Amino acid sequence: MERLKKNTYELDEAAGTLMVNSKTIESVKLELGRMATEVENTGHDMTSMGMTLHDIRNRISLLSDLLNYTSTDMKGNIKNLDSITENFYAVVIRGSDDNVKLEKKKLIDWEEVATGNAE
Repeated sequence: MERLKKNTYELDEAAGTLMVNSKTIESVKLELGRMATEVENTGHDMTSMGMTLHDIRNRISLLSDLLNYTSTDMKGNIKNLDSITENFYAVVIRGSDDNVKLEKKKLIDWEEVATGNAE
């Protein structure tokens, strides 16, 4: 029973961190939408276009770093969640209440899928 309680707390923490990752990605999406609107509404004079480009360049750099950090964090959180799920199965389905060494499943690496290098 103690193992089940510990897994429940771990699951709650993992779900919370994934929600934070999700909210971060949603915020980046909204900011990219705002930037697209700014570009569309930019005047046709060179000064206005230059100032908008300078501002957007800095924001794109910041958003790129944020997405990189968030995706790396999210991958770790998903691996952690997979481990917690396996431990739940060990306790609830198999009836084991001790620390079970579980075989890790290979998660889908979406970068490999996108580049065509997936197994």
